[in-house]
Amino acid sequence: MLRLSRIAPGLVFFVLFGCSSSPKVVDDWPAEVPPKDLFIQSYENDADNQEVQSREDYLVWIKRFYQGWVVYSHGWLKVSQDLLEELPMDQREEARSQIAEIGLEIAREWAKEKQDRYIFTNMVVVWSEGLLEALNRGEVFQYMELVEQDLESLKQRNIVREDISIQRYFPNIQTDSFLF
Repeated sequence: MLRLSRIAPGLVFFVLFGCSSSPKVVDDWPAEVPPKDLFIQSYENDADNQEVQSREDYLVWIKRFYQGWVVYSHGWLKVSQDLLEELPMDQREEARSQIAEIGLEIAREWAKEKQDRYIFTNMVVVWSEGLLEALNRGEVFQYMELVEQDLESLKQRNIVREDISIQRYFPNIQTDSFLF
């Protein structure tokens, strides 16, 4: 039997190295991601976060939000694309604009290092999965309005991260996911 004490040092090294070795190249900014200047401005407006996170790391996390990574594999671009492909053509432009604004608001805050940020990965997963549930129910625009309201309430500290769950948006949903 393999004992935890024998593998723990290697595991700790792997986890710490993996978390700290994010790619440092942000010069190759993807065309499908909103302009880098928008995020640089957000970073420069947050002196508290600048004390604990470099601009380069912040931008790496922005790219991860949009393109996905290990914990959030699909990324906001994929979630958005999947949603838009399923909507009727006459609703796509309005939905594209609204989901882009929601994504921008989420990305700016989620990418921060500081512990007092108001958006965390579990919330992003809830909102992403909620978009698909709303699509299935024919409630995409109503759902996005609720998410926008919650983003503002989180920003104003009127609600807390524990308030964000799939049941908040769909009270009767049955789920066994630990993220919801």
